[in-house]
Amino acid sequence: MRQQFSFAQSDRTATDDQARFFMRIEENWQEVHNNKSAIILFLLYLRISQSMEFDRELDTSGLNCPLPLLRLKKTLNEMGSGQVVHVIATDPASILDFGVFADQTGHGILEQIEANGIYHYWVRKK
Repeated sequence: MRQQFSFAQSDRTATDDQARFFMRIEENWQEVHNNKSAIILFLLYLRISQSMEFDRELDTSGLNCPLPLLRLKKTLNEMGSGQVVHVIATDPASILDFGVFADQTGHGILEQIEANGIYHYWVRKK
């Protein structure tokens, strides 16, 4: 589903997940504006999200190992083959956990970025 939203005085079309991301940026603009890492993350997210569609978003922020991986597994089980989930995590162990999980199960990590302790993964179900 697509919806309209306003960001930086311009109208854009985005998925619901992307719109929620931009609304978070707007709500916390002063904090983001003063945080160079957050701006870098934002720009990386824009670059990737413009070229990569995803079907679901999974926010595991604040959860520690093994919960982000368990939530990812549950979400993937609910999805169809070829669909993509965008995972947001704050647990540094998710880098190793998700990588090993993808290797063992055949799911693909399409992209992974980290900035300011926030990890973003785009995982395609096999």
